[in-house]
Formats: sequence, structure tokens, C-alpha cells
Amino acid sequence: MTIRSETAELLLPVAPEGDAPTLETELDAKPTVTEALRALKGRRGMTLIEIMVVVGIMAIIGTALAFGFMEVFGEKQGDAAKMQLDTIKMGLDGYYLSHQEYPDSLQVLVDEGKLEEKQLKDPWKQDIVYRLTGPKTYEICSGGEDGSIGGQDDICVVRESKRRN
Repeated sequence: MTIRSETAELLLPVAPEGDAPTLETELDAKPTVTEALRALKGRRGMTLIEIMVVVGIMAIIGTALAFGFMEVFGEKQGDAAKMQLDTIKMGLDGYYLSHQEYPDSLQVLVDEGKLEEKQLKDPWKQDIVYRLTGPKTYEICSGGEDGSIGGQDDICVVRESKRRN
């Protein structure tokens, strides 16, 4: 058994070739503490420029994901508004079959149990607009994302009277 002074390691006699590895061969393969410290002294950390580039790339990716999510979410709200208007249309047509006229307001459908109060608001939490355009015609609209009727994002269902020839 010998001790190496520069690394202060305990060395055991080496086994002949072909035998299992010994403690000495395992210790020789691993760097000492002083060698590891010398190797770390030569390393540098990331520069400010490198950090700024990484943060910039992360910001670009995050922005792209956010806009993609908003676009998909907006489309889904539009689809939900169309389905909601179709539900209101079915309630109006059911009311017409019972009373031979359309109601003056959507609140009448709620009072008769044909709709729920929450169905009178669109996905953007704005009131659904209903107006009679004739004795057998009506229009129901959601103001869309901007919440106002008359914009390009309005979603409407129109009931027109069927003419008999």
C-alpha cells in the first residue's frame, strides 16, 4: 500500500490484467478535487449578450404562442355564439308554433321556460339583440368580440318569411 503525495490518495496494489478492477484503478480514473477546481477556474459564465439573446428568443416564442392561442380562442367563441343563436331561434320558432306570433322580447321565452336567462348573453357577456322585422320575420344578433351591433364581427341569424308561389 502506497500514498501519493500530490493527490493524497491511498493506492492498493494493482491486480494482474484481465482481473476485476481494483480500488486503485477506479481512483486513478476520477479527477482529484484540486484537478476539478483547476478545470473550473478556466471556465467562464454566460455573457450578458448571450443571456439577452436567450431572453429575446423566449419572448418571440411566447408572443407567437399567445397570438395563436387568442386566434383559436376567438374562433371558438364565434362558433359558440352561432350555436347559441341557433338555440334561441329554435325557442322562437317553438313559441311561434304555440302562439302563431313571435314574442316582443326574448324575456318571454325565459318566462315560459323555453330558454334560460344565461342564454340571453353571448360568449362575450353582452346581451343578445332581438328585433321583429315583420309579422313572421325576426333578426337575432350578437355584437361579436367588439360588443356592438353594426360591426364586421357581428353574428346574426335572420328568419325570413317563406313565400308561396
